Amino acid sequence: MHVTADIISVSFRRAVHADSDKIAMIHKTAVTGLSNSMYRDDEITAWIKALTPNEVIEAIEDASGVFEVAFLSDQIIGFGIIQKNTLVALYILPQYQNQGIGTRLLHHIEDCAKKKGTNYIHARIALSGKIFYEKKGYTILQEGIHMNIRYLAAEKYL
Repeated sequence: MHVTADIISVSFRRAVHADSDKIAMIHKTAVTGLSNSMYRDDEITAWIKALTPNEVIEAIEDASGVFEVAFLSDQIIGFGIIQKNTLVALYILPQYQNQGIGTRLLHHIEDCAKKKGTNYIHARIALSGKIFYEKKGYTILQEGIHMNIRYLAAEKYL
């Protein structure tokens, strides 16, 4: 089910420990919603297992990184992580996708990273995200495999 969000009402804040279960659920839901035409079932399964609540807590505790959640009213609907100069994650619940929320969240976490001194970002992006990231100024470098999951290596100078 697609839910239309008032994009103006979407806010961002740093992730906290209490968000970890919701963040893990968003990750699982977003990955499960990926096109089966691009990814095999074993890749989807490996991808879901790639982010556990404990790993979320470790990322939250990394004060040098950027870990922001997007929320609408009191509900977390997405999150983004940049650690060092690497875009680790950018996920929006499927029912809120294609409304500009991912774009706003990406720009927000890039700005946060820039304020911390980052001027270059490397990313492993989903095959289905190629056009999205190219439109945001990322250069696709090559296709790769990490944890048995195919991805596109990309970069952007801020």
